[in-house]
Amino acid sequence: MGPFWHGTSWPRIAFRQKALSRLVLLAPVLLTGNAAASALTAGPGQEYPNPSAAAQAARDGDTVRIEAGTYYDCAVWSQNHLTITGAGPETVITDTTCLGKALFVVTGNDVTIRDLTLARARVPDLNGAGIRMEGQGLTLERLRFVNDEAGLLAASTSVGAIRISDCVFEAGGRGGERPTFAVSVSAVSLLRIEHSTFNGVKGGQIKTAADRTELVGNQIGSGTGAAPAVAIMATGGGLIIEDNVLSIGPNAPRSATAVLAMGRGPLTLRRDRMENGTGQRLALLFNWTGTNAQVEGDQVGQGDRVLSRSGLWRHRASRVYHRTKDTLRHVVSLMIRGLRALVGR
Repeated sequence: MGPFWHGTSWPRIAFRQKALSRLVLLAPVLLTGNAAASALTAGPGQEYPNPSAAAQAARDGDTVRIEAGTYYDCAVWSQNHLTITGAGPETVITDTTCLGKALFVVTGNDVTIRDLTLARARVPDLNGAGIRMEGQGLTLERLRFVNDEAGLLAASTSVGAIRISDCVFEAGGRGGERPTFAVSVSAVSLLRIEHSTFNGVKGGQIKTAADRTELVGNQIGSGTGAAPAVAIMATGGGLIIEDNVLSIGPNAPRSATAVLAMGRGPLTLRRDRMENGTGQRLALLFNWTGTNAQVEGDQVGQGDRVLSRSGLWRHRASRVYHRTKDTLRHVVSLMIRGLRALVGR
């Protein structure tokens, strides 16, 4: 029998040897990566007595389980691909905020949080959140947000997606000139909320600037606080609202609608129902986007409307006014600086 490389060119042999060498070198890294992920448990009698201790010890890819109990504690989660899970509603994080922001501040990417309660978040800026998202990619499942100034606040722009399912947002918030929302999201790629309940939050319920927002099968109640905001305010891209029940009252929002859309569109409403308990006529949707909304099978009460463009021109005039005002301020500031420079010569 000839040599094992008989009939095989030397360049091909060299390539195979090089590929094999690379696999040998990578094997320890791959094994180490798999072994690095571990499970940490926080709670009385555990290695980590509270969530903040587990947050300091956790590494990328870990799972942190928080045992049932009430924790007057907060945590900053900086790891990527982290899973944080409680024992259910009886796992309560409450009354203590980190960095003046939230009970949980999430700076890592691709984080999942499930099965716990986040309650009574308060900060000096009056926007204390159950969860403050500052990373990219967040999944929330079966959480309760109770009497927080805000439930989820995602203030930073992100290319990631936020997915919320089977969560409850109740009480807390505030109305008035600077209302807070149960969910307030800046320019992320996707916000999807499904099968969740909003009840008794005094300001608004959902404020989104996401490139795409999907609201599916939710129970959204609004109007319990003084001068409440609209239930849903969309300032970003596409908005899809399907199979939701929106209950408005007893107080009417300042804009006579449940949903206010003033982003880039497109808009789709399918099989939604608005229950109006305010005693005033409302629209399900104020469309200030300039694009036509697609509607199918939506229900409103007698005297109410599914769609309206009421206030659109006032809104556009206000935008022009404020832009002109800002431009004039900038020009005047430049002129003053120029005059000061001339006088100072």
